[in-house]
Amino acid sequence: MTKHSERRWLDWHFDTRETIEPQDIAGTVWHYTHACWLFRTHPPTTESEGSQSATAALRKAFRHNQYVPRFLLAPQGLPGLHELAPYALGDPTEAVMYVNLALKGWQKATGALTWLETMARQARLLPTGQRSGKAQPITVSVIAPRHG
Repeated sequence: MTKHSERRWLDWHFDTRETIEPQDIAGTVWHYTHACWLFRTHPPTTESEGSQSATAALRKAFRHNQYVPRFLLAPQGLPGLHELAPYALGDPTEAVMYVNLALKGWQKATGALTWLETMARQARLLPTGQRSGKAQPITVSVIAPRHG
């Protein structure tokens, strides 16, 4: 994928001028981004129905790809989009692709990464002892570097 075609793909998926239906985009991208948006637009309170919607959306996202929380919480050293090999839905490489696309949005949503970490711990998706910034190794498929 060239830089130009990659940019067009990103524009299509994240163009807010048109309605994007869930079935139009990959499950992981839709569900995690939707959960973050719900969290951002309906900040959690104990009696907030919106935060319950965000929590339900995040749990649904966990079912699409369990690796996303690990990489959102510890993105250091992840390969870039141009380095990723083809992936299968739900695998670690798909999770890295999503983090490359969405990390800044999660970071800008005040409290979202803390909420994600809390929910991922409750769902037992994070290895015991993982703290933000220190992921345990998971194999990610990358394109072999060209030599010579």
